[in-house]
Amino acid sequence: MKICVTGATGFIGSALISSLLKENFDVCSIVRSTSEVQAENIDCIKVDGINSDTQWVDALKNVDCVVHCAGRAHVTNPQEKNADKIYDEINLYGSVNLMKSAINSGVSSFIYLSSVKAVGEYTLPGGAFNLATRCMPKDAYGRSKLKAENALLALAKSANLKLIIIRLPLVYGPKVKANMKTLVSLARLPIPFIFPKVPNVRSFIGLGNLIDFIIHCVRNSDKFQGIFFISDNSDQSTENLVKIIRNVKRVLNPSLKINNSTIEFIAKIFKVEDKYQKLFGNLQVDVSETLELTGWFPPNSFETEIFKMLKDSES
Repeated sequence: MKICVTGATGFIGSALISSLLKENFDVCSIVRSTSEVQAENIDCIKVDGINSDTQWVDALKNVDCVVHCAGRAHVTNPQEKNADKIYDEINLYGSVNLMKSAINSGVSSFIYLSSVKAVGEYTLPGGAFNLATRCMPKDAYGRSKLKAENALLALAKSANLKLIIIRLPLVYGPKVKANMKTLVSLARLPIPFIFPKVPNVRSFIGLGNLIDFIIHCVRNSDKFQGIFFISDNSDQSTENLVKIIRNVKRVLNPSLKINNSTIEFIAKIFKVEDKYQKLFGNLQVDVSETLELTGWFPPNSFETEIFKMLKDSES
């Protein structure tokens, strides 16, 4: 079985390729520079970028399944007027072009990595996103992901191709960057953390668990299709996450607890409400339907995945 992976040198793509090779899959990686690929015995196809004009004929030759990991996650200023256009060119039109080419090339299955941000930025206490939740993305990135989902679903209806869309929460693991990397760095410092008195709850997915689910989808794409929320099935508060990191790192865990309304007021004064929500807001996904329909269950605990991430950060 031949698998084509876009975003092959990225955080998720590189880990996926490594696991696919260990499972003896025939792998084709899509990269911007072949020098960035460290794995041997792998076909590398260089593309200048993924957009509406990318030519995929050579890359998709004899491919059975495409796993589309590539996408644009950041622009210099997400609030700029043309942010939607910038995201759409890659996340929407680039994805549509790739799937059309996959259909024309006779690819049998297409796995698209989307985001919970296609649905929204936060959930109410005690609530969780599920397939019945009305999608209300709040930024250009989330809107581009939702538009891509809808466009790919429309294409799949009239094609002989199985489509699986995976809506990801925050993914963490070895070589993680962005918000989780910053939080780990702060948690290592023996300074008091300030937490809301009423703890938040957030869904996460460890890289190992995510890769296991993607490979499960590759193997079973003839048995299920559609949109799937995914997580470690062990939602956590930011406070507990910091506590686990500090326990592993053997760092003292002093903390202060303040009324939620007080922290929210301070965040508003300093115009960091968005950062407050990302750190202390609720963002849960309901994975019960995913587990039931796919027959998959996370092989690793949240603590195991966190330990692997922290162990890698020491090397």
